Amino acid sequence: MYKKSRLIIFTIIVILSFTIPYITNDYTKSVYNYGLIKYTDTFYIFFINSFTVFSFLAISFFGLSIPFILKMLYAIGNASTNSGLNPLIYFPLSLIHGIFEIASLFIIFTVSIEIFRTYYYKLFLNKKKSITKLTKRIIKIEIPVIVFLLAIGAVFEVFITNRLAVFIGENGLF
Repeated sequence: MYKKSRLIIFTIIVILSFTIPYITNDYTKSVYNYGLIKYTDTFYIFFINSFTVFSFLAISFFGLSIPFILKMLYAIGNASTNSGLNPLIYFPLSLIHGIFEIASLFIIFTVSIEIFRTYYYKLFLNKKKSITKLTKRIIKIEIPVIVFLLAIGAVFEVFITNRLAVFIGENGLF
């Protein structure tokens, strides 16, 4: 299910989604105004990210998740320009936790392609592809992996990324 070609395509999409906002928006350095995220906010970050990703998973059965994944990736790239941080600071900081969120989006991207392929084979090629079998795989394998990745990402966002951003900002390192 996780083919190298899909990973390459997704990586290109991620890179484009992160760089296009810098081309289309005015990048201006802002004054530092970052605050510490409370440790208790880890749950809320996990919940919001999970809700978003599982919404994408739900609409993947109707072929709608890929445009929303693209929009989410663009929004992440756009947030970097709005942060006012130098991209050479913003992206390494964000990738500390963001790599887990991006990996979750990659899983949904791949699942969406597999669902499309299953429908295509069944409807147009009359080959036996079972959406039930794929759905069982999603529930048994993909969902637990996504939950794990998002939980780790939320912990890293609060405990590492945010603390580093505040430290860098307070010490004028950006």
